[in-house]
Amino acid sequence: MFKKYILFSQINISPNHYDEVIETWHQIFDSDKHKYILYINDEYNNLLMITTSEKSSDVFDEINSSGIIEFEKNICEHMYSDWRHQILIHEDSIIPFDISSPLSPFLQLRHIEVPLRVYPQYLAWRKGTIFEHVKQQDEIDYFLSYHSVLSTEPGVMFLSGFSCAPDDYLNLFNNEKYKKIVQEAGHKYISGGKKGLYTSLYRLSTNQNMRR
Repeated sequence: MFKKYILFSQINISPNHYDEVIETWHQIFDSDKHKYILYINDEYNNLLMITTSEKSSDVFDEINSSGIIEFEKNICEHMYSDWRHQILIHEDSIIPFDISSPLSPFLQLRHIEVPLRVYPQYLAWRKGTIFEHVKQQDEIDYFLSYHSVLSTEPGVMFLSGFSCAPDDYLNLFNNEKYKKIVQEAGHKYISGGKKGLYTSLYRLSTNQNMRR
């Protein structure tokens, strides 16, 4: 089953050394010792490393784990940003999954920052709007709700995993019904301007699907 805490570790890498970096990652982390999953955003050359734990102390330890240190040492010259880490706590499983870490061919992150003064109202509102819409979509493999514990981007994070073509998935949210939901959220619950709401799309990385 899913674990309580999830750690996101993100880094931008050189597009000219893409496969070299990813191959190095798999050499280090494709073992029982390191419980990481790697997702890739090809548009921004961004790597998203995911690991989960039942204890918050364990995910803090993973930020400076031996695997992370070895990875950084080996490919530091190809890193085009500093690390961005987020520790999130599980809130709800709208479409659940039965393994310890999110795993699907594609993953979309859907982030929203909600002012705490309206957070209880937002939790009630989303059950009858966002969650009901998601439950009707057979193309979605899992849909999970998390909230930031420690993050450069505080707020709610939805993890939406899917196996269909990305365009088919995106069309699930590109209709008048869902646009009205987003509009209502913007009027009532979103803070932080443009940074208060964003989505990003990733593909699962394996040794077989590197960009060559």
